[in-house]
Amino acid sequence: MHQPIAQSLIGTGPSSYKDLQTKYKHPLNPEDVASTHNVFIDWVVMLGVGGLAWSMLLLAWMVHAVRSCWIHDSNPSISKSQEKANRTGMTSLTSIDPRWLGYLVLAALPALVTQFFMQAPAMTLERSLLWLLSAGVFIVLAVMLAQDAWYTETGMRLGITTAALALLVHNQIEMTFFQPGSVTIAMVMLGMAGGLPKSAALAKNEVINHKVAVDASSQDSATNIGGGARWVWLAAMVLCLMVVTHHAMQTTQVQSSLRQAAESARRMDLATAQRLLQEAIDTARPAHTPCLGGGNACSDAA
Repeated sequence: MHQPIAQSLIGTGPSSYKDLQTKYKHPLNPEDVASTHNVFIDWVVMLGVGGLAWSMLLLAWMVHAVRSCWIHDSNPSISKSQEKANRTGMTSLTSIDPRWLGYLVLAALPALVTQFFMQAPAMTLERSLLWLLSAGVFIVLAVMLAQDAWYTETGMRLGITTAALALLVHNQIEMTFFQPGSVTIAMVMLGMAGGLPKSAALAKNEVINHKVAVDASSQDSATNIGGGARWVWLAAMVLCLMVVTHHAMQTTQVQSSLRQAAESARRMDLATAQRLLQEAIDTARPAHTPCLGGGNACSDAA
């Protein structure tokens, strides 16, 4: 409402928006925010006409994705038996390749182990059991969804469209599209939905051909995946796990020292608090941890 005409065309940018929000916000509002927590309002206000164009593009992608789930072209080259096999593929999961279980467990280990070590000092028995249950459910679902039997045209279209719509709706109240680290992944998801092919028959043919190729070469694939390449991949994952675990243990030590320092300060034991705070600063390597770079000042103040 208070935005100048020039800024309405080219946008305020994140910095100017924060200044304008602070200037024109309601007097009783205590918050100083840098985003409206709404992807469309953020883009229109901060990018102007360009943000309006991006908003229209996202909506057009979603309309196209929803329409692609119901509009199917007929293709006489697909036999009735093939159509039936494709429709029932999602419910015909008869076996799970054991290799997938090992791959997914190794891929998930760095994230799961890091989370566990960082939260372990504050974990109760109930939370530990819940963590194990969550990790197990993730592995089971990932293994099931990784099977070829789930690669059906309808399933993929519905899955991609549902995920994109949920992401866009959720971003009416949060900042995924405002954060540099998350906006890339979000745009990839929406782009996948907007890029769904219009011809369902073509996608169906590709799925059927893929299944035939997989069935014909399954024996060769099992042999090719093995050997040296498998061990190289396994060594890389183990190295990644070791590096992540090392940093997780370091972070855990820092958190433990800071927690103990805070407790000592509350008991007015400033000497112990200063010693623990200095230990946290030394462990955290201030050169690589900007958030603790000024910790020496805190230690001196204690």
